Amino acid sequence: MRCASLVTVSVVAGLLGIGCGSEGGRGGKLVATSQRVTGLVADATGIGWLEAASLDAKIAVVKYRSADGRTINVANTAAASGLAMDASHLYWSNGQRVERAARGSSVVELLSETEGPAGSPAVDDKYVYWLSQGDSYRAPKGGGPAEQMPPPGS
Repeated sequence: MRCASLVTVSVVAGLLGIGCGSEGGRGGKLVATSQRVTGLVADATGIGWLEAASLDAKIAVVKYRSADGRTINVANTAAASGLAMDASHLYWSNGQRVERAARGSSVVELLSETEGPAGSPAVDDKYVYWLSQGDSYRAPKGGGPAEQMPPPGS
């Protein structure tokens, strides 16, 4: 279902609800739900989330719902944590890997592999950033080697 009016997104105790409708919730309609949500990103054109695929959370699913109402499983991962999104891609950490997929696609690309576990990613117009073992790293969004960033104030 495509939402022509107000979209509401709520996460309560790991349950995700995506709704379409009028302000104040009157006349609204629930269009998608998800359980065991552990991460959420959204903008005007789509919503991405991490969902634990099992109660023990050993497998996670990266999901994306576009403005046209399609929900897809982007990736099944063993250790996904953290999620970031820009105009074209979803980004997440998966153990020692930082990965991405184009919005609306299930083709996963490896951006970087780290020595230790990669923390939740963040993005700007040029780079993907993350922490690993107390150090800050970044990699160009268009591809290329990751680099360790100098500590603040150095």
